Amino acid sequence: MCIALSPKLAVNKKAALTLLLISLIVPCILKIQPSKAAPKTITVPDDCPTITEAIGNATEGDTIFVRKGTYMGPINQTLLIDKSVTLSGEDEKTTIINLDPPLVPMKMLTLDYMGYLDAINVESDNVKISGFTINTPGGMISIKGNSTQIINNK
Repeated sequence: MCIALSPKLAVNKKAALTLLLISLIVPCILKIQPSKAAPKTITVPDDCPTITEAIGNATEGDTIFVRKGTYMGPINQTLLIDKSVTLSGEDEKTTIINLDPPLVPMKMLTLDYMGYLDAINVESDNVKISGFTINTPGGMISIKGNSTQIINNK
């Protein structure tokens, strides 16, 4: 038994099939770009109690503004900056970061000694650190990213 389709029904099926194919093909052709959030300012201690927590909550391009006061870095750890952020203290004389990098056994040639790991480790591009007094018993600032600026600090 054969079923004959009316010309109107055949056209509707053809239009529906064409629409289905277009809806499946277009997303493959067009690359959908995720929208970027506008950079924001995170204020320490208002928004986050510590600089480390503020860095953890920041996204690329954000500014972390640190109000006057004395702040401790992570205890027995390096302060890690792994995002492109601006870390800005309110005043270089009164915005103080006390860092506590790990003291570990080290070796130079045949000499064993105790030394500090890096106090600050910058692992991202376009990081700016300004407006702080930075205190540390030892350790250095390690920069692995490009275009890092460390200015107006004591």
